Parts: sequence; structure tokens; C-alpha cells
Amino acid sequence: MPRHRMERTGECTQIARRIQNFLFCRGIDAFEDQFNVDGTLPDIILPAGGYPKLRHSFGFVATSAATSIMGTQTISWKFMAI
Repeated sequence: MPRHRMERTGECTQIARRIQNFLFCRGIDAFEDQFNVDGTLPDIILPAGGYPKLRHSFGFVATSAATSIMGTQTISWKFMAI
């Protein structure tokens, strides 16, 4: 594998691990889908598609699924078991 692809793979794995660690710390059963840049919950939940409250946004579900597939840590399997 070319060196630049190996470096990119390592970088992607680190990002996936950070995303999963964040979601796991927030609670694996609580799927919050809106956050401020600093990781806190927003004061106002932005509505989308007629849903005024928290909802499972497709992009966030896809991101968490992709990080679970890429994940090499133990908590990756916990996301896939839900």
C-alpha cells in the first residue's frame, strides 16, 4: 500500500476512534444528534423535516455506523450490537 494511503488510513482511524469515544461517553442508548462545537448540547434544538425535537439524523447515524465498521476498539462492537 502506498505510504500516503497508509497515513490517511491511520488518520481516519484516529478520527473514527474520537467520534466513537465521544458518542460512547454521551451514552450509547441516548442518541443525541445536535451538539455545539465544544461537544455540549445546544440551548435550542433546530427543527428539521417537521421534527422539532431530537431525531436520528441520517448523516449522524451513517457516521456512527461507519466508525463502528472501521473501529478496532472494544466499544465499536457495542455500537453494532444495538
